[in-house]
Amino acid sequence: MKIKSLLLLCITLLITECTKVGISVNNLSENHNITITGNSISGFMDKDSRIYDMSRIPENGSIIFYSNGGIKSEGDILSYINGEWTGLTNNQWNQDYESASFIAYYPIIRDVNDLYNDDGELIDVVCCKDTISFGETINLSFTHIFTKFTINIEQELNNNIELISINIPQKLANIDLTTGKYSTTADNNNLITLNRNDNCIYEFLIPSISGMNISFDINFNDNTSENVFIKENIFKSGYEYVCNVRKKKQENGIYTTMDFIAFTHLINGETEYEGKKLEDFYTETDGRRIFNLYNDLNFTEEEAAKVSVINELDDIFDGNNHTLSNLTVNKNNNINIGIFGLISETGYLKNIILNNCSFKLQPGTYRGVASIFVGQNKGIIDNCHVINGTIDMLKDNTMYSGFTALNSPTGTILNSSISNLQLDGSHGALGIFVYQNNGNIINCRIKNNTIKNATGNNSSTICVYNSMRLYNIFVTEYKQDYYGICYENDPGHYYNCILPEEYNGKAIYSDHKSETALKKAVYYSESPDEYTRIANELNQWIEDNKSKYPELTFRKWKTNPSEKVIFE
Repeated sequence: MKIKSLLLLCITLLITECTKVGISVNNLSENHNITITGNSISGFMDKDSRIYDMSRIPENGSIIFYSNGGIKSEGDILSYINGEWTGLTNNQWNQDYESASFIAYYPIIRDVNDLYNDDGELIDVVCCKDTISFGETINLSFTHIFTKFTINIEQELNNNIELISINIPQKLANIDLTTGKYSTTADNNNLITLNRNDNCIYEFLIPSISGMNISFDINFNDNTSENVFIKENIFKSGYEYVCNVRKKKQENGIYTTMDFIAFTHLINGETEYEGKKLEDFYTETDGRRIFNLYNDLNFTEEEAAKVSVINELDDIFDGNNHTLSNLTVNKNNNINIGIFGLISETGYLKNIILNNCSFKLQPGTYRGVASIFVGQNKGIIDNCHVINGTIDMLKDNTMYSGFTALNSPTGTILNSSISNLQLDGSHGALGIFVYQNNGNIINCRIKNNTIKNATGNNSSTICVYNSMRLYNIFVTEYKQDYYGICYENDPGHYYNCILPEEYNGKAIYSDHKSETALKKAVYYSESPDEYTRIANELNQWIEDNKSKYPELTFRKWKTNPSEKVIFE
């Protein structure tokens, strides 16, 4: 500001001098156009792990924009065309070099009545609020102003539901659109009803305030009902809060973090752990033990330290699409390291999500296979997903991976994915999904968006070494220091592996010729039309090949605005 003032003083002196000698000088002025870009929307964050996805305001979408200071706007409607927002009444910065404080909303709202739909439910509104210096480009990035509440109901219970009636005892009274602040008023008649749906998930929005006690009634077909009272009463904007509802009668299975801790010790051979026995955690069907996970589990640091690496799973472990969060694998007394060290030939691991879990090799002389999820797989891993994992790679002589370090000749991995894998230490070679594949990896998804590069020059996206089958795999994100498919294919088969076009020429380093090997890598560019084509190709492969794998069920694919192509 001082420099600009000095420049103005110099200009004034020059003008005064020129006038003295009879030269006429016009007033100087500058035009500073206002540039507004950006249309990203952050998804709702998980209150424990803060994970979220991204979406975007569509092309030709409209927002309402307020600003004061260097930019004046009192509710202009802006349209998003060719990457920029247009429609400001005054598209020039003020000449006083002031910063500007702005706020924008999508969709367009003008008062508190616009925040509710005809059924009395809050609509999802996102906003972007910031202050920028004079002349800077405004880049809009939107977040949700309300809280998302999700009720997950167990399938068997959901089958008998007629509707859910939710009591939200606070209702919005007003909103100041220039600041984004809103207030609520008590309203015990603020009820919304949601009819039964088949996916067992019921979502709605609530004001982001503290001290509000939410409850809901589940009404069943037999005219009975159950009331559920939510203990949580601090709700933050932009976060998602999840309530899991299951039958009151508790079957054998894993329900709590302490259950899971006990399970990991008991399955390794201990006869009793803090009063629990292994038979407390499984049911038996056709002579096979089935370990069921019945809740999302979020581990504290102290709890995670008590979890033992599962030496070997030769039974069925069904996660029932629940999530294990914040586990840390830090034991190195096993040859196979992961939350599940070894899945045997009869082992079956399915329907589980790992979130924000990590692996750290302890100092020592350990040399083996190491992964966050599974050290070595000889059985079947189906519909399992690793997100937001972290690996601390400290040694060059270890096989590292995010999902499974070694997939053996009898091993099959299908319908599974990895995304957002990050590195702390980076010494050694890394297979983002699998390090060495000697079995089958079929119908899987890898998002290679790690920031740090592993030091090993043979690091790869799907696997480092492939000697068997890589079929129907979609890779998103290009990283120049990773091979797109694998470092060495000998004598492996790969077919319908779909990669970003930048990998063309760097899909595989060494591809040994084999008359029986199927060699097909498919490359794509970034566009909605390409994403549709990819989803169709992946689904067509399933249709053409499912009869070859009668014992397997394949998940289909669909397009998604933020993640391009995902599982249905």
